[in-house]
Amino acid sequence: MESLVIEVYTSRGRDSEIKRDGRFVPLDTLIGKITADPTLHLGRQTSKTMTAMKDLGDAAAHDRTYITQQLDLDDAKGRSRKLIAELLALSGIHAAKGSAHPNQGKQSAVTPLE
Repeated sequence: MESLVIEVYTSRGRDSEIKRDGRFVPLDTLIGKITADPTLHLGRQTSKTMTAMKDLGDAAAHDRTYITQQLDLDDAKGRSRKLIAELLALSGIHAAKGSAHPNQGKQSAVTPLE
């Protein structure tokens, strides 16, 4: 998710908006930026899903007493699949049906998914 949010801005030549001192800002800041960006038309549940995915990842990686179970991942699958598809379309890596990205045909830093 983090890499795709970065790619959304990079593919539009707007990566300077998500950098501080030449480095990309942390994921929580990226989420705040992309969900508040009026030029990107995110789905209604995207902000909530992004926060939930970050919380799940943080708990899995950093919580000393919580062990992520398969059920936790299964519960998040549908929402995360929709989120990833939306970010892929916005980045121009994988265009949504009937949509064209402004940089379509230009070289991207990320290899398209087959």
